[in-house]
Amino acid sequence: MARVTVRVVSEFGEPLAGAVVDAFIDEKGHNHAALFRKGQEARNVPYGRYRIRIHADDYLPFSSEVEVGSPNVPITVGLEWPGVENHRVTATLSGKLAGFPGSWGEWWCKASGLYLKLDYESPVNLDDMRFDFGEVPAGIYLLTCVADQKFVVVRTIRTAADTAPFRIDYKPDEDGEAVKH
Repeated sequence: MARVTVRVVSEFGEPLAGAVVDAFIDEKGHNHAALFRKGQEARNVPYGRYRIRIHADDYLPFSSEVEVGSPNVPITVGLEWPGVENHRVTATLSGKLAGFPGSWGEWWCKASGLYLKLDYESPVNLDDMRFDFGEVPAGIYLLTCVADQKFVVVRTIRTAADTAPFRIDYKPDEDGEAVKH
């Protein structure tokens, strides 16, 4: 049996009060949401896979599969604000890699939502080393860029409606391998 603790945050990682686990359904279709008596913590949860559903006032509901396979299971759930009159707040996520060795080829970048379960990919234009994910929901993303099958850039990016393109400069470590920020 496990203890499951659900932490509900906004797309920017800010704690949300009043969030409710309204479904915690096992593989046989049984709903264990009643185990969450203290709001976002449940004890004596049987190991297994579950479909969790969470809602909070003024945010879009969240649903996903989770695995309960150890005695203590923390789950962080990011809820997206739908915007005013359901007009989603988005930002253009784009930038440029500067100073990287020209011999590195086959570049691509991925932006993964830190709190939102969203992933985006972008090729890198080798002529000017620019990448562009287009419009993405406002939030915090983990940006990773790969060249020649090596991770060379890892950075956390916060996007909002007024986010401007950014630049990532080449700063090799002692081995000349990766960018550290």
